Amino acid sequence: MPNHATATDQQVTALVDFGSTFTKVAVVDIETGDLLSSGQSTTTVHTDVLEGLAAAFTSCRPELGAVADLARRCCSSAGGGLRMVVLGLEEDITTQAARQVALNAGGRIAETFSGLLGPDDIDRLAGLEPDLILLSGGTNGGDTACLVGNAKSLAKAGLAAVIVVAGNVEAQAEAGRHLESAGRNWLAAPNVLPEIGVVETEKVQIAIRDVFISHVIGGKNLSASVDFTQMVTLPTPDAVRQGVELLSLGIDADRGFGPLLVVDVGGATTDVYSVVRSTGIGSQRKELVPSATTSRTVEADLGLRWSAEGVVDAAGGLGLLDEDRIARLTDAAAVRVGDPSFLPNAQDEVDDDVQLAQLAAVIAIHRHAGRQRVGIGPDGVSIRLEGRDLREVPLIVATGGVFRSNPDVDFATAFNEAFGAFERNVLGPRDVRIVIDRKYVLAAAGLLSSSHPRAAFRLMSDQLAAPSVEGALT
Repeated sequence: MPNHATATDQQVTALVDFGSTFTKVAVVDIETGDLLSSGQSTTTVHTDVLEGLAAAFTSCRPELGAVADLARRCCSSAGGGLRMVVLGLEEDITTQAARQVALNAGGRIAETFSGLLGPDDIDRLAGLEPDLILLSGGTNGGDTACLVGNAKSLAKAGLAAVIVVAGNVEAQAEAGRHLESAGRNWLAAPNVLPEIGVVETEKVQIAIRDVFISHVIGGKNLSASVDFTQMVTLPTPDAVRQGVELLSLGIDADRGFGPLLVVDVGGATTDVYSVVRSTGIGSQRKELVPSATTSRTVEADLGLRWSAEGVVDAAGGLGLLDEDRIARLTDAAAVRVGDPSFLPNAQDEVDDDVQLAQLAAVIAIHRHAGRQRVGIGPDGVSIRLEGRDLREVPLIVATGGVFRSNPDVDFATAFNEAFGAFERNVLGPRDVRIVIDRKYVLAAAGLLSSSHPRAAFRLMSDQLAAPSVEGALT
């Protein structure tokens, strides 16, 4: 990497993530993938997020010249990101398909509903104040009553959310008429489950992304400048997902890292992404809703600030803490919930942050992993694997400020000891290598991946100190 690069020497782009807590900037040569500089500052959601961006640019290396004038690509989860509600016909079929698509599109799912909405459901939904409602229901040629009935209920509800209708295509026009007649903001998308065993992902995710850009970014009043709405092209979790997939699969002659897990611990949530060859379904029958190769889950009760108390509660429930440590971390969590801008100063405060982060990551992975079930049928006892089988995943990439800020902590040992304590039926990791995303390049690479995939892959490969890449997915 050049020692004295200037912003005019290369085709340079600033890749920006407006996070809920910090705004991160990565200045990258988009031809080579070289990371020329990086910086961050607090996300200024209470004034104007562009103020925090300016401070983040200032923290970059001065020899790069006029960094703030660079071309830029941005993603955002500021202001809570994309808050979604998912509606479907049956919990294990269309609702599950819609939920899978929504999560992988970068949404934070506030609630899911199945079947016809009742008055209590409408009251509950209104109280959630979603940005977007994903309305699904019925395979093509199947049930129409649920989609149309729920569209009628949403039409009467007076919600501000944009409604994406992604159910039975034969019922979409009627559903849309009810929504439009009531002045609701809606758009049609392909059916998320056009037939049993087939999930429509890409086109529905594009529709969700369009809503995020056109309605959510501007609607949160995060900046008075139109520049902000024009800069942001992706929800941050969607950018990370694209980076994760590229890291696993590779590009052309650059072989990917293969099966992997990514755990992103934030102030409010902990996200887990996995890319695996198999979902671990042990049955020969056709799956009603096939799992995607890449999966994302979001744990809204696991975070280092707003949700810190949820980490301690969950860890206590899993037996990961003794009574003395529960008492210590309960007090530490209360401080962080009371002041989400809290930054650790003394060593014991740093230690508390590290342990909370480790617990949040391990618990989120425990929930993300599949389970081994024992059943009794006509042929006797059988074992069925349900969900994501992570037992052979060799690599975890940990991302989040607490991991980057503590380079001397042996996260690998702590993680593997915790994984060893998982119940025997949990299909969690067994013996993994931990890599820390110290420059927060996953989101940056995701922003770059559609136009310059080779540079995006090399950015990640260089910065994540690539292990052996044998066993890459093909």
